[in-house]
Amino acid sequence: MMSSYKVIKTHFDGGANVFALTDKSLFYIFKEKNMSYTQASGGTDTAKGLGIALLRFPGGTKIYPCPAYYVPDNPSSTFSPGALKYFIGFKVAQCDALSHCNFTDPQGHNTVIRTVVDNLLDYLPIEFLIPTDQKIQQSLTVVLASLATKYPNSQLIHQRLAHASDEKIREMCAKQHLTDLPKQYKCLRTPCPICIVCKGTRVPRNRYCEVPLEPGTCLHLDFTFFNKVSIRKCTSAFSITDATTSYPFAFPTRSKRPPITIFRWFISVIRGMGKKPVFIRVDEGGELARSRDFCFLISELGLVLQTTGGYASSLNGKSEVTHRLVKNMVRSMLQSRGQ
Repeated sequence: MMSSYKVIKTHFDGGANVFALTDKSLFYIFKEKNMSYTQASGGTDTAKGLGIALLRFPGGTKIYPCPAYYVPDNPSSTFSPGALKYFIGFKVAQCDALSHCNFTDPQGHNTVIRTVVDNLLDYLPIEFLIPTDQKIQQSLTVVLASLATKYPNSQLIHQRLAHASDEKIREMCAKQHLTDLPKQYKCLRTPCPICIVCKGTRVPRNRYCEVPLEPGTCLHLDFTFFNKVSIRKCTSAFSITDATTSYPFAFPTRSKRPPITIFRWFISVIRGMGKKPVFIRVDEGGELARSRDFCFLISELGLVLQTTGGYASSLNGKSEVTHRLVKNMVRSMLQSRGQ
């Protein structure tokens, strides 16, 4: 079956930053989830999902992928010139009221479209690609994955670098961790909708307790198993986080047995640096707290073992937050691919 285009009359909204579509079939990548968004008027509304639509201008040949909200209750779909600039990198996207719209894409190609006026409002006929051919779908996957190198604007760089924070991306650009990154990074003007979906968990709470201890006195430990074997044959990771400074230490391991040798070496190193470790906090899982060898090692080293109790791993948050960061990044990348 060949892929087809569907022409939709979209309302031109000069203040919107994201497209809003009323037809779910127009999405190429889609994630169904209720979420609130800010309208151009300043009010808030609820969308039924978020995805990427493939559009082109009437008579044109270039296909532009752009994020869009799914809002079936809206009276009509909304065209956003701000999204073309913000997500794709259009140089010009403006409209002369009740007349025509002018667009210039990142390669400098200019397009002029006459608007359809209805009740003194401007509407644009936009063609949305509905890909059903597998070869076209595979080629589009490559195009979507390489957008960040073709159009290096803030949003695409943010998506390419696994939806990291603005501070981290700015540091990576300044230090040129990847050769094709710009040297300067402009922060996102609006929150990334994918980050909101994947990283929003609950209302932030204050700290459980203050830690008025010297660095190195209290250490949070966690031992995590992987479902997949890494390229270097690692199946687990042992993490140690200082409770006072939140400084992390990570040790990939090839065995799921308690990392006795690694922990013994670590304690000897920090004691050689003049630190005085006293408290060791772990969760109630069987990896460490219920390991006979690990408990004997704690006693041998003269340390005090603190456990969080059952189903309370959040009390070991200093160590768990590292895993949450990785999970949020992976979840955001999967969301970007509609998985």
